[in-house]
Amino acid sequence: MAADAQRGATIGELRSRFAAGDLTAERVLRDCLSRIRSREAGVMAWEYLAPDQALAAARVVDRDGYDRPLAGVPIGIKDVIDTSDMPTTYGSRLYAGHRPEADAHIVARLRKQGAIVPGKTVSTEFAYLRPSRTRNPHDSRRTPGGSSSGSAAAVADHMVPVAIGTQTAGSTIRPAAFCGVVGFKPTYGLIDMTGVRPLAPSLDTIGIFSRDVDDARSVFEALIPTRDEFAPSRRAPRILIGELSGLDEAHPGAFDALSDVKAKLISSGVACDPLDLTDCYERWSRLHYTLLAYEVHAHYASLTARQSQGVGPELRALVQSGAGIDRLLYEDTQAECNAERTRLDRVLASDDILLMPAAPGEAPLFERGTGDPVFNSAWTMLHVPCLTLPLPRVRGGLPLGLQLIAGRGSDNAILAHARMIAKIMLSSDSAEACKES
Repeated sequence: MAADAQRGATIGELRSRFAAGDLTAERVLRDCLSRIRSREAGVMAWEYLAPDQALAAARVVDRDGYDRPLAGVPIGIKDVIDTSDMPTTYGSRLYAGHRPEADAHIVARLRKQGAIVPGKTVSTEFAYLRPSRTRNPHDSRRTPGGSSSGSAAAVADHMVPVAIGTQTAGSTIRPAAFCGVVGFKPTYGLIDMTGVRPLAPSLDTIGIFSRDVDDARSVFEALIPTRDEFAPSRRAPRILIGELSGLDEAHPGAFDALSDVKAKLISSGVACDPLDLTDCYERWSRLHYTLLAYEVHAHYASLTARQSQGVGPELRALVQSGAGIDRLLYEDTQAECNAERTRLDRVLASDDILLMPAAPGEAPLFERGTGDPVFNSAWTMLHVPCLTLPLPRVRGGLPLGLQLIAGRGSDNAILAHARMIAKIMLSSDSAEACKES
């Protein structure tokens, strides 16, 4: 049946079926578009759709063959990332109908690798905190998170197998957790940000949403052609369990889920060591905020002055905070951030994986905002790769996510070990379900 063409299929499965001749890129895309038509009124994940030009691109792939790594794979693009053939509004009504002159580097790269772009996914205003209209596919009363709201929701609802977002605080890791999908934020600076609307350039990073770790790996490798070929680590990772006195009391559900993960890993023979972050984590978060506020002020002060009524109160407040940070304090903060990054490099070896909550808990109600990036912003400041791994859902509950963190440049290691941890979590959950039945 056509409706089964892509729903739940991984990139590897799609490529196998393309090669076997029993599936075409056009059929996969038509299935995606059908799913979008049937679900978009409730989820509202898309800012703009271009079905005709996407179908034309799919037919070209079917004509030319499937040799390229992402040939025929539909990928949604967050609406803060420039596309020359579609409007890019940056989540702001001030840019309604804006048409960039060129594709962002990442869009050009994805298209060169054969990806099909059906449209632009909804972003919060300028990728900051003002909620978008997008709803969580698992419960329309809930937020999908932000700022990559539409990207996370579109993947979670099987509208596309992959979508691209960004992260400046927690805009990939947190929505992935709330929507129950994989979210991968690579090491800062690995992916060219040319053509991506800046929020805070020393923090802004591309994010990848998928339903499978290997799909995130496939997209990452296609975007980083000079990286070493992905391969499992040569030794077992050292698994560290983050401990945060105070935050564990403020968010008990998140740390209860982390304790459950630890117990399952240990029962599978994986050693886990504690890592107490209490003395440094709050400082890391403060450093992140100083960078964020200063750089947002630099990029948006003139816009908010000219268009105060067209900019949301969240961004205006951040611009105002940044006005109180002088250049000397900013430079001192950057120096301190660099020192903290080097310090963490000494703590996390190349095969170490640190486990933390991805979000404070389940997705909050829509009217309460997009959620707190309390478990994300410090790692964004530290420039390390992070990945959300969906946790097995408790019957009747909403998605929760586990956050994996590795040292700078250990992107391949985090992807390899995420796959290992996901298998353990899945097998443990299946065993427990059999016992219950």
